[in-house]
This record gives sequence, C-alpha cells and structure tokens, in this order.
Amino acid sequence: RDPDHRISIKAGSRVLQHCVDATGCDHFGLLLGQRVGPSHLGMAGFLTKCSPTVEKALDTLIEHIDLHDDGSVRQLEAGPEFAALSYSMQAPGMEAIPVVYDLCITICWQIMRALCGARWHPAAVHLARSEPADRNPYTEYFRATVYFDSLDCKLVFPAECLATRPVEADELLHRHLEKEATLLHRLHHADPVAALARILQRGLMLNRFSAAEIADSLGMRERTRHRRLRHAGTSFRAERDRARRVVSEQLLVGTDLTVDEVAFSVGYADSSSFIHAFRRWSGQSPRAYRRQSLRGQ
Repeated sequence: RDPDHRISIKAGSRVLQHCVDATGCDHFGLLLGQRVGPSHLGMAGFLTKCSPTVEKALDTLIEHIDLHDDGSVRQLEAGPEFAALSYSMQAPGMEAIPVVYDLCITICWQIMRALCGARWHPAAVHLARSEPADRNPYTEYFRATVYFDSLDCKLVFPAECLATRPVEADELLHRHLEKEATLLHRLHHADPVAALARILQRGLMLNRFSAAEIADSLGMRERTRHRRLRHAGTSFRAERDRARRVVSEQLLVGTDLTVDEVAFSVGYADSSSFIHAFRRWSGQSPRAYRRQSLRGQ
C-alpha cells in the first residue's frame, strides 16, 4: 500500500519466512519477485529505465540502489563474451536466506527483461542457496541452466546485451534524475562506516578487499579512511571481519558448501584460520553454527 515505507532487512526476511511457512511453497521468493519491476525500486529504478544503454542502467542501479535497499550489494562484471550481474546481502541475522536470494535474483531478472525486452533470457543463473526438492519452477521460469550452492547470486548473459538501448531510454531525463540521486545518495550515506560496509561486501564478491583497494574504492587515502573510522569508533579490520562474518553465516546456512569453500570465498587461504576467526566472532565453530541454525529453521 505504501511503496515508500521502509522496514529492516531482518524484519523483511522474517515476513518472507512466515509466508513460506503459511503457504508451504519453497519457491515463494521466485513467485513474489515476478511481481516486482524497476519502478518498485524508487529513484534507482526510474534512473535504470531511462538510461541510454543497458550497461549504464546497471551501473546506475549499482550506484544508487542503496537509496531503496541498503542491505544489499550488486556488482556488474563484463568480459569479452559474457557479463554477470551479481547480488549479495550484507545484513546480519536474516531469516529465510534462500527465499531472500530467490526474490532478489528474480527481481534482477525482471529488470533485465524490462531493459532488453520480453525475449531476453540469461545464459545461466547462479544461486547462493542449497538445491530445493523441486528445481523445475526455476528452470521453467529462467529458461536457463540454474546452478545451486554457488558462492554468490548472479545472472550470466551475453556481453553484447550491455550495448542495448532500453525501450524507455531518455538521456535528458536520466541526466536530471542522476543529479537528484547523487544529492540524495550523499545525504543518505554521509556515514563512512555505512559506505565501507557496502564496499567491503562488494570486495568480497570480487576477491578485492585489501586496505589499499578499499581506500581507493572509497575515494580517499588510507590515512584519511583510518582517521574517519577511528572517529566513528571502529577500524578497517573490525569492519572487514563484520563483512566476512555476515557472508560466511549466510553461506553456512543457505548453501551446502563445505567449510573450506566458505573460508576461501571470504578471503582465507586455509580453513583453520577461518575456523579460528569464526570462533572469535560467534563463540562456536562453523559446523556447530550450521547445525544450530538449521535446527532452528
């Protein structure tokens, strides 16, 4: 009833879990995502629709999606033949992680269809969740190869799609809205800690999360970043650990990946270092956390 009403990611995930429990439908997120289009994303969605190319649309979406949803990170990777639009959550304590990822990847699919036309479909879909009992709803809807137990959620599609001109492209309108969005973005994220959390999450997705790389992404020197974080009562190491914990907890609960695979995905060279860090974060081993979390679902 009120598209501008904001709730926390944690509360939203709890609502989704209630929906699954009430309906008995494991692919509830897949169905709900089909009802969402770019316009539901507010300023970020309007900017996306009027962008001059699909690549610009996705870059704009990634830059300004936090105006609508500050619990997620999106990333676009473009190669010579294929491109990938990735999605990851950065909110701790979420419920219904598989449902959340089903919902979010379906929304990404809807956005690509709105930009490229009704005949568009991906080459492959990767989901950071365990394989459901029935995978048919996924293969029938996406009309592509679907991979479960992936390290992240992403749509893989031909890179040539990035040069496509969206149906509603309007460069003058896009220029005007981008100025408004940039101002809103600055007001929305004046806090350097909030900005660092998003960039660290994106860095984990790309395996680029050294202090120098993160400082460069923030557009500031390392000493400046260190001073601002210290003033906010935190540090780069503490924020990096927080991002690693969020991602690893989601992978442990939402997928069937091994502890070694989870350790590698969050930047550890070996599982022993990861297990030691995870005990420090949560007071228990990754396997114990997985067992306890799955019993509570």
